[in-house]
Amino acid sequence: MENKQLAKSYPQETIAEHTALLKKNLNLFKKLYPALKLDWEILELAVLFHDLGKINSKFQDKLYRKLKYPLLPDPFPDRDEIPHGNISAVFLDRKKLMEQFDTDALKILYQSVYYHHARFIPDDKMEYFKEFIAADLPPYIPGIHCDSPFFNPKPLVDFLKYITQRIDYKTGKELFYRYVMVKGVLNRLDYAASAHIPVEVPNTSLEQKTLSFLKSYGDLREIQSYLLANPDKNHIVAASTGIGKTEAGLLWIGNNKGFFTLPLRVSIDAIYDRIKYGGIAFQDTALLHSDALAVMMKREEPADYLGEYTKARQLSKPLTITTVDQLFKFVFKEEGFESVLATLSFSKVIIDEIQMYSPAIVACILVGLKYIAEAGGKFTILTATFPDVLRFFLKKLGLTYDYKEFILDMKRHKTRIEKGDIEDAADAIIEKGKTSKVLVIVNTVKKAQALFEKLGHIPGKHLLHSRFIRRDRRELEKKILETSKGTAPGIWVTTQIVEASLDIDFDYLFTELSTVDGLFQRMGRCYRKRELTDPDSSPNVFLFPQSPSGIGFVIDRELFELSRQALTKFDGRVMSELDKLAVIKDVYSMDKIKETGYYKAIKSRINLLEAISGYEFDRKQVDENFRNIKSYTVIPLSIYNAEFENLRMWIEEVRQMELTGGSLARKMGLLENIDDVTVSVPVYYKDHIVEKIPVSRENSLLIIDLDYDKTRGLAQPRKGSSSNIL
Repeated sequence: MENKQLAKSYPQETIAEHTALLKKNLNLFKKLYPALKLDWEILELAVLFHDLGKINSKFQDKLYRKLKYPLLPDPFPDRDEIPHGNISAVFLDRKKLMEQFDTDALKILYQSVYYHHARFIPDDKMEYFKEFIAADLPPYIPGIHCDSPFFNPKPLVDFLKYITQRIDYKTGKELFYRYVMVKGVLNRLDYAASAHIPVEVPNTSLEQKTLSFLKSYGDLREIQSYLLANPDKNHIVAASTGIGKTEAGLLWIGNNKGFFTLPLRVSIDAIYDRIKYGGIAFQDTALLHSDALAVMMKREEPADYLGEYTKARQLSKPLTITTVDQLFKFVFKEEGFESVLATLSFSKVIIDEIQMYSPAIVACILVGLKYIAEAGGKFTILTATFPDVLRFFLKKLGLTYDYKEFILDMKRHKTRIEKGDIEDAADAIIEKGKTSKVLVIVNTVKKAQALFEKLGHIPGKHLLHSRFIRRDRRELEKKILETSKGTAPGIWVTTQIVEASLDIDFDYLFTELSTVDGLFQRMGRCYRKRELTDPDSSPNVFLFPQSPSGIGFVIDRELFELSRQALTKFDGRVMSELDKLAVIKDVYSMDKIKETGYYKAIKSRINLLEAISGYEFDRKQVDENFRNIKSYTVIPLSIYNAEFENLRMWIEEVRQMELTGGSLARKMGLLENIDDVTVSVPVYYKDHIVEKIPVSRENSLLIIDLDYDKTRGLAQPRKGSSSNIL
């Protein structure tokens, strides 16, 4: 019976056709990065051999069932399928390879092919592997298209010594990075070929477009000239808000491959719009975060957005605006991490506002920068403040960089330290909100909802926090930006999600105290682009340090206490930008912070990451460990009932596509539709999850029985009920 030697069922594609696409992308990659330190010959062999194992009857029959073709005879109908990468390795002629390559090169080649999809058979099935090779493959070998002198027409499982011990950082840095480059680039070529996109889009004009845009407004600012003149160094730059640091970062990236990371999704969207659709107009800018597809559906032409999103996910674009989640999970070295690290080895990475991240994520970033620098990549940290504690850990990790400060000593804020709870200030907030734009920031969702209710039924009142479904949260984020840009008065009660995420400017800020770094970010949402004209004027920042919400839970208790002590002298005083920098340096100085939980959390996470051997974590474990917070993505019961017909159609189509094949982009779009009506909740909401509906092999829809409305968001958990669903 004919073996069609298919690699894919949708679109239908043979192994030879798929391999040809990889070779085409390999040629493009070599043209763009000819000086890259990479075992090119080993990579070329990995490309030629990586999918030959798909000729086996079990793999082909899996596709034939979808296509309704007659099946091939299967010599072991009751046994499991062997991953095709494992089978591909048997076609490499080990004896001929040994004549030309050393043992390390063979380890790289065999492991790149054998593990290229992170699937492999356990040791106790090795005999079955050998039996299957001998019984199943011979009839199909004459039809294989492989023009390599290292092709073995008599396949053997004689390579086990090369794959038994996985190549890892602990087995030797040089071998580790050689392997990462071959395996990582092979995966990139494979994914790009499967998606029918170029593996890399060249960067030909980012520097010129950025310079042209900036010069249309006059001379470059000092920070911009500095980073433009020092493109080959790692940098840490402390810079004031509004000083032009985003454009400075783009000039440092120049016409290289670059990744620009920011703390929160909304700020990422804003910078993406600014670079791609604003004055710089760099069209080859990609957007990458958990909600990126939904954003691009609204930004891009209908015929383009799926292709653009696919290029973003495959890291193909020359400039990607993204969250650290999308890049720095590789530090856990889970199966498949090599493609990200290999890409970052020839890229420039910008970390914006590193002080905004939790200790767990800070540790991941710092260890990630170590790997990136060792692999050959460059980094720049752009931040309003750079605490000494982070300098300490960078030194400990062996990272070198140039440090520079560009601080404008503006006077934008006059603070008043209030007594009592922020809810006690409801009348004052209402009074200010009658004539001015008032921003209220508290530490927890529960507190935000309580204060919102206490304000009563007044016009121009809004609530924004993380417990809104994604669709409603986007609308609220759009509205708060409109409030900021407009002249009408109003009151917005929010949580810290606005600290670094939104380019907003309010007249007054009422806020609970968190820690000084978070506080200064909050203050940056008030008088953002204005200075105080009269130092004797009344305060525009009202600070509530007495028993704020979330201390010891959302906010580190020791840092909170250090922050409260440092701020006492600013009651009724103007606080300049230099004052803020001095406070940060004081609170986060090593002599004060080395006994705090913040310091210990970073230290212990760095130790954990450096102790990890490769491939200990699976993808789900990495997702949970990256932020060190377990959460669930749920849909409120009322939303589920309202969207029932749409959800039923979307879920049915996803399930059908998994059985019969279909467009990956279409499947992603359907999953985005479902995600749009969900919200992320902490683990303690678990008892209110009442139903679990399978959506795909990897995803389920969790329904939570808590009240929801688009004004207040998801209600707080009720006491004394339990579903036992999870």
